[in-house]
Formats: sequence, structure tokens, C-alpha cells
Amino acid sequence: MKIMDEIGKRLVRFLIFGLVALVVVQGLMTNDNIRFYLSLGERLEGQEVTVPTALTTDPGEEEIPCSTSSPGSFYLELQDYTSLDKVRILVNGQEMGRMSENRVKLYVTSGDVIEIDTREYHDPITLKITSVTSNLAFPEDGMTFTSQQAITMLGKVAVK
Repeated sequence: MKIMDEIGKRLVRFLIFGLVALVVVQGLMTNDNIRFYLSLGERLEGQEVTVPTALTTDPGEEEIPCSTSSPGSFYLELQDYTSLDKVRILVNGQEMGRMSENRVKLYVTSGDVIEIDTREYHDPITLKITSVTSNLAFPEDGMTFTSQQAITMLGKVAVK
């Protein structure tokens, strides 16, 4: 019985010490100079994160990294042309590349809006989506889009 009383007393002391230590550390976190040493996130704030760029694997194929965190990718292929340098690929309204090759690989994240700008060409241009990674719910493999002198929205990327 004495052993159980001793364990109980030590457990209560440990809990009281832990609670006091928690309150003291939280109080110290209000001071900017001390928080810098207590918090890892504070030390990493403002530092640049470097991400290796994508390399072209096959000749005649261009890769376009759209974001630093890329859970999915797919290919955009021109159907009737070998290359159209003035067709722009827009991701979230920013130009990420051009269809200078027949096939372009896009790396995307959930919520990215993919658009194709074909305003420079008078003829209709058809693009097909191929080789979609398995974690993307949209776009789907085999989808085709036709655009003529417009900015055509392919859709918003959805990840499974």
C-alpha cells in the first residue's frame, strides 16, 4: 500500500510540475527574443525554400513545373499541329509556358485553374489531355478541348 501512495504522490508532483512548466513556457513565448529560440517555425520564417526544377526527359517534350508542391501531373498534346509557339498555357492566370513542342507536361496542385490562350491563331486548336497521374480526379485522361481565338478554361484541378 505504501508503494501505491508513493507512486501517487510522485505522479501528482509530476503533473503539477508539468502544468507550471507549461504556463512558464507559454509566458516566455510572448517575448519575441525568447520565442525565436523556443520555436522552430520562428527560425524558419522568411527563409527561401529551394526546389529542384524539372528536367526534360525526352527530346521533343517539355516539362513545366507549375508549383512547388506538385501532387499530380498530366500531358497536354496538340492534335493537329507539331508546335504552336503562340499558344500560351496559363495556370492561375499566369503564363507557365507555351506549346513550343507537340507535348507539354504540367505539374499541378489541387485548386489550380488551367487555361489555354489561343487568341493569336484564327484556326481552331484542339488539345488532348493524356497520361494523367492516378491521384488527379480532374482533369481526366483523354479529355479534348478546342479553342479558337480565345482563352479557354480547361478547368480547376481536383486531387483525389
